[in-house]
Amino acid sequence: MMLKVAAVVLSGFTLLEACSGPHIQMEQVNNYNDSIPVVIPGIATIQTRIDDNEHMRLILGSSSLYKASEEQLQQYAVNAGAIALRVLGKDITTGTLIITQQQVNHTENPSDGRLIDMKIDSLKALSAP
Repeated sequence: MMLKVAAVVLSGFTLLEACSGPHIQMEQVNNYNDSIPVVIPGIATIQTRIDDNEHMRLILGSSSLYKASEEQLQQYAVNAGAIALRVLGKDITTGTLIITQQQVNHTENPSDGRLIDMKIDSLKALSAP
């Protein structure tokens, strides 16, 4: 549990350093990180990286999730993308879910990372009036 809290705090500080504008706040990132385990079970660590208030990477450490099928991971990625648009805002333009086997991961691009597109453009098109 302490590891998850540390990951949330770390990701929040990383976000504040990476953002050049006032759009996304640390509280939003914390709310996003708190929402992810509800839709993606079995997570050991969570990191959220956001560049220029537009491009996001959600890095999850989980040995069991790493073994999931491509179809299951794609569904998780779309769910995470939908939550990102709702919690972080419509300024997000791209999103990537990265799954690593490493329980403790401090890199943005883990060597064993499985990268899955969050389909942000498609999600935006579905929610457009």
